Amino acid sequence: MLEQQPLPRPARRLVTLFQVVVKPQDTPFGGEVRVDERPHLGTKAFVFDSPAQIHALSVDYLPSARSASWSVYTPPMRSTPEAIVVTGASSGIGEAIAADLAGHGYVVACLSRRGTVPATEVVEPARLVGISCDVSDEAARVAAVDEVLALGLQVGGLVNAAGFQVQTASAELPLEELHQVLDTNLVGSFRMCQLLYPALKGRDPGSLIVNIGSFYGKLGVPNFLAYSASKAALAAMTRTLGVEWARDGISVLDVAPGYIETGLNADFLSEPGNRELLARKVPVKRLGSSDEVARLVSVLFRERIGFLTGETIFIDGAQGVRL
Repeated sequence: MLEQQPLPRPARRLVTLFQVVVKPQDTPFGGEVRVDERPHLGTKAFVFDSPAQIHALSVDYLPSARSASWSVYTPPMRSTPEAIVVTGASSGIGEAIAADLAGHGYVVACLSRRGTVPATEVVEPARLVGISCDVSDEAARVAAVDEVLALGLQVGGLVNAAGFQVQTASAELPLEELHQVLDTNLVGSFRMCQLLYPALKGRDPGSLIVNIGSFYGKLGVPNFLAYSASKAALAAMTRTLGVEWARDGISVLDVAPGYIETGLNADFLSEPGNRELLARKVPVKRLGSSDEVARLVSVLFRERIGFLTGETIFIDGAQGVRL
């Protein structure tokens, strides 16, 4: 039976748009409550009372209101926590995604060549599991998936964030470099989908695969033939799997970033004029951040919109649609 009590006006707001935070003393949970604010649709949020227990919160809140009401129930708990596999999780966008997902209560299997986990003080160490894996190597892929499944976790999702690129004139592009890019960005991602398919299919409330593409996949970019082709193929793979695996309850999406500032391009951006040159090409007049991509991916997992599948979602500051 749901118990309803008055909830004091939220004590402070996050800078993050559409989110409010209620301080611990204002709740019966002894922990901070993060509420996604939706004035016209009501709101919903999750409160992590402890690592072993999740409370679902239903909140009626309007920004103009002086108070809000809450009702809480404890849903049946899974015997094991849900896990998401993230490749390329040791740096850049993949690292940011892994940290954000773990911060929202998922256990994240962090696959990378180094086998390290994101450095964060916000997340419990147990929620991040480092596994060494070169996704361009078949034996390494199989071994890594076996290691993930041996943890006894319920795998509910996959993020293919591992990527590789070369900048070479097309007339001079060696086949070895072309294969290296395709083997990592396309073949590696496809094989991870295949290997985890048995664990992902037939789950309730469904599973989600997010491939990290690029707006280069729809543009003509000189000297990036291999990378652009691999990302275009990744988008095509997303469409095909979205159709083919819908019957298995698996949604497949392609998140395609534009110019994102990461540690990988820090040296380039530090050179005089380079940051400004790229920013001038973007309608919002700046580069994106790994955190912005991570927040988008995290929302897709938390919301689990089953009718959204087979699509590419661009996060590029409108650069890819600019005339």
